Amino acid sequence: MIIINIILFILLILTFLYVVNYKKHLTKINYDNIEKNKLLEKEKENLIKETSESKIKLENILQNINKYTDDQALALQNLFSIQEEIKKTQETAEETAQKAFENYHEVLQQAYKKVEAEYDNLEQECKVKLEAIQVELQKVQNTRKAAMEAAIREEEIKEKLNFYCLAPKSTDINDIKILERIKPQLNNPRILSMLIWSTYFQKDMTALCNKILGLKTITGIYKITNQENNKCYIGQSVDVAKRWKDHAKCGLGIDAPQGNKLYKEMQEIGIWNFSWELLEECSKEQLNEKEKFYIELYQSKDFGYNTTKGNNN
Repeated sequence: MIIINIILFILLILTFLYVVNYKKHLTKINYDNIEKNKLLEKEKENLIKETSESKIKLENILQNINKYTDDQALALQNLFSIQEEIKKTQETAEETAQKAFENYHEVLQQAYKKVEAEYDNLEQECKVKLEAIQVELQKVQNTRKAAMEAAIREEEIKEKLNFYCLAPKSTDINDIKILERIKPQLNNPRILSMLIWSTYFQKDMTALCNKILGLKTITGIYKITNQENNKCYIGQSVDVAKRWKDHAKCGLGIDAPQGNKLYKEMQEIGIWNFSWELLEECSKEQLNEKEKFYIELYQSKDFGYNTTKGNNN
C-alpha cells in the first residue's frame, strides 16, 4: 500500500511538472506569435507604402509613355518629310556624283600623264647620272691601275736604269764635264749647250722616247725622277716625247727658266741620273685632272720638283 502511494505521489509530481512546462511552452508560442504579428503588420505597412509609390511611378511612366507616343508620331511625320527630302537630295546627288566622277576621271587622267612624263624625265636623268658615274668609276679604275703599274715600274726602273735613263759613255761624261766648266767663260754659253745636246744626247734621247713611248704621239701624264734622291717631277703633255726633249735641253742649260728646281739639279748632277716614265696615257680633256691626282699621289709638290698641285694651282 505504501508503494502504491509512493508511485501515485511520483506520478502526481510528474504531472504537475508537465503541466508547468506545457504552460511555459504555450506562453513562449504566444509571445512568438505576437512578435510575428507585429512584423507582419510592419511588412504590411511597408507593402502598402511601396504599392502607393509604385502606383505613382506607374502613373508617371504612363504619362511618359503617352508623351513618348506623341513624340513618336511627330517624329514619324518628320521622318516621312525627311525621307522625301532625302529622295530628292539623292536624285540630285546622283547627278552631281556622275558629273564629279567624270571631272575626277579627267583630272586623274591628266595627273597620270603628268606623273608619267615626270617619271620618264626622272628615268632619263638617272640614266644620264648612271652613265656619268660609270664613266667616273672607269676613270678611277684606270687611275688605280696606272698607279699600281707605276709602283711596279719603280722597282723595274731600279733594276733596268739603262732602259729608263740616258746612258752616255763614261768618256762622253768626262768630255761633257770639261765643256760644262768652259761655259762660264763664254759670252754665249747657249751655243755650247746646243753642241752638247746635238752631239751627246739628241740621238740617245730620241731612242729613249721611242723605246718607252713607241713611235706614235702620246698624250698623257709622265714622271721624271732623280735616281740619287728619288725626288720627282709630274708633268702633262699632248706630245710627251717632244716635252721630254724640251726638258732634257733645259736640263743642259738651253733656255732653262730661272729658279726651276728640276733643271737646276739636272745641270748639277747630269741628266743621265734622271729616269723618264709614262704614268698614264689619257685624253687631252683628262690631263689636268690626272696631273693633280699623280702630284698628290707622289707628293711631288712638297717633296719633289713641282711648284703647284697641278694646272697652275
